[in-house]
Amino acid sequence: MRKVDVAAGLLFAAFGAGVVVEAASIPPMIGQAYGPGFFPSLVGGGLVVAGLIIALRGLFTAPEAVAEGAGRPAPTATRPYWGALAWLVAGLVVIIRAFEAIGFVPLLGIYLAGFMLLLGVRPVQAVVLGFLLTLGVYFLFVRLLLVPLPAGLLQPLLG
Repeated sequence: MRKVDVAAGLLFAAFGAGVVVEAASIPPMIGQAYGPGFFPSLVGGGLVVAGLIIALRGLFTAPEAVAEGAGRPAPTATRPYWGALAWLVAGLVVIIRAFEAIGFVPLLGIYLAGFMLLLGVRPVQAVVLGFLLTLGVYFLFVRLLLVPLPAGLLQPLLG
């Protein structure tokens, strides 16, 4: 059992449950199927599920192996993700500056695909997932929730 994972998972689950309770107290909008508490409820529910998964994995995972004679866990190979961090920050600056001109789909598709590439996802998978997820979010916001997002360069196609 890994106590840290169990504790962190339960903390996330409790926080998510608090978000769901608070989101339920937000009054609905008249004439709308989805009110202002919809997305906080989704996020809170996701935190509850993720927290419970983390806690259960920690509960059923053996503790780390101890290095011989050292009395501390054996070192594991880690990969520095400085490029991904730089992409994350620089990409947000570019998104803020070019959001209206370039548009949501091309800008966020490239941003997401590039971020996945830097995290080690295979190139074809990163590009396909990046753009499919971006298109899904775009149509969710624009068609279902009626939130206007700039189409930018793709205005003739997405119009």
